[in-house]
Amino acid sequence: MNGRDRVFALLDGHPVDRIPLMPMTMMFAADQIGAKYLDYVTDYRVLVEAQIRTTERFGFDFVSCISDPAREAGDLGTARAELVRAVQLAPNNEIAQREMGAALLAAGQYELASKFYVRAIGLDSTDRSALGFYGCTLKRLGQAQQAAQYLTRAGQGPWTACQ
Repeated sequence: MNGRDRVFALLDGHPVDRIPLMPMTMMFAADQIGAKYLDYVTDYRVLVEAQIRTTERFGFDFVSCISDPAREAGDLGTARAELVRAVQLAPNNEIAQREMGAALLAAGQYELASKFYVRAIGLDSTDRSALGFYGCTLKRLGQAQQAAQYLTRAGQGPWTACQ
């Protein structure tokens, strides 16, 4: 049974030989081809190459075309501008702080991203997304031991692709 047959059989309620492998691999796929995440979300050619090569390498059952909501605006600039406004209007809003960290992480601005993740975690120490993506940021900053602590605290999630 190939991936296409497996996915459609499952959707039709038919038996399958195994559960289809259909992970979201955005940051992970970019890493697999050595691309910056900013290039991945702003250049469809990078996204396509990353997804096809990752699917082939790991034997996934479909090629993902999921990128990032920033792609809808055409770049990260619009998303970042809105996040700056959100942080200014609600400086104690953990989600605004976390999402600003995410935009900066995607843009490769790891030092600045880490500051927003620290603020987000200070506002809500149980936010697994802030913990996990802060761990990714620390990893990119070369702070592997501290990164591992935050990634462990966060548990499984999309941030595990950076490991």
